[in-house]
Amino acid sequence: MLEIWGSQIYQFLQGSFSGAYAICDQEKNISHIDFRLNGCEQVADLDRRGILNLNTGELLMREIRSQGDRVIRNEGRYQCRMTGRTFNFADFNHE
Repeated sequence: MLEIWGSQIYQFLQGSFSGAYAICDQEKNISHIDFRLNGCEQVADLDRRGILNLNTGELLMREIRSQGDRVIRNEGRYQCRMTGRTFNFADFNHE
């Protein structure tokens, strides 16, 4: 689940990609939202980012991080739908 608030996006249901992300270059993009963890000019050992296609709802999340002499890559593709300004957590309980 993504929550957009001001110039940030919060992702908190998928544990491996949870966090507060800065929205990057939104003025130029009308078809998608590009966002990154820890700011748009990230140069740290952790690069986590997402791209949300506003027309289709497709969300691509990617992470590249260094751990010692290894590089760990993580990627997930999701299908999003707009829930509006409110939602029910029962929608996320899959039994």
